[in-house]
Amino acid sequence: MSSFRFKYFTVQQKYNALKVGTDAMLLGSFIDPSGKTKALDVGTGTGVLSLMVAQKNRTLSIDAIEIDPVNCLDCSENFKNSPWSDHLKLINADFFTFSFKEKYDLIFSNPPFYSDSLLSNSQRVSKAKHTAFFSIELFFKRVTDLLTENGEIYLIIPYVSAKEWETYALNNHLTITKKVTLFSKKESNPIRQIIVFSKKKNDHLTLQSFFVRNHDGSYSDEYKILTKDFHGVVLR
Repeated sequence: MSSFRFKYFTVQQKYNALKVGTDAMLLGSFIDPSGKTKALDVGTGTGVLSLMVAQKNRTLSIDAIEIDPVNCLDCSENFKNSPWSDHLKLINADFFTFSFKEKYDLIFSNPPFYSDSLLSNSQRVSKAKHTAFFSIELFFKRVTDLLTENGEIYLIIPYVSAKEWETYALNNHLTITKKVTLFSKKESNPIRQIIVFSKKKNDHLTLQSFFVRNHDGSYSDEYKILTKDFHGVVLR
C-alpha cells in the first residue's frame, strides 16, 4: 500500500522501509500532548506519529528526526501536504550525534526493538526494526539530556523486552508514570507495552490493559473508540 488515508491527512509510504501499522496507530492514539509546547519524534519514518500528535495539539511545535534519507522523501511530502505543515520540522540526521538546540517537554518514538530475530535481507528494514543497530542505553542517556524537567517520553516496545528498557530508563533517573499492556485478543499473551516515562518524580503508576481485537478478529470497541479521530474508514 503506497498510501494510508486518515480522516484529516494522508500518509504516503512509497519509499519507507516500514509501513504504517497497528503499533503506530496505538501509540499515536495514546500520546497525550495537551499542555505541551515542543515535541521530538525519534525515528519518524513516514512521519505518521508526528501527524497524529499534531492533530491532537495544533499549536505544538514538532521536530521529527530520521536518519534514512529515503524515508525522508515520504515524510517531507507528508508534512508538506498536512494541515499542520507550519508546526512540523523534519531533520535528516542521526539522533545520537545531532546537535539539538533546545529541550523538549514531549518525546515519542516507535523504536527498533527486535533483539533475537534474524536480520532482514534489507539493511534499511533491519536498521528500522533491530537493536543490533540501536543502543537502548545511549537512547535513554540522550533522551534524559533532551527532556525538560517536566518532560515525558512515550514508547511502544515488545512486552517480553519491556523490563530491559525499563532498567535503562531507571538508570537514567526517569520515572515510569503509565503502562498500557496491549493484547491482540482476550486470553492471548500480551504483545506490546506502551510506557510513559518522566523526569518528574511520581509515586503513582497508572496500569491499563488494552485489547485490540475481539475473538472473531474484528476490532474491539475500545480500539474503535481510541482511534476514531484518525481512521478514515469505518472499522469492523
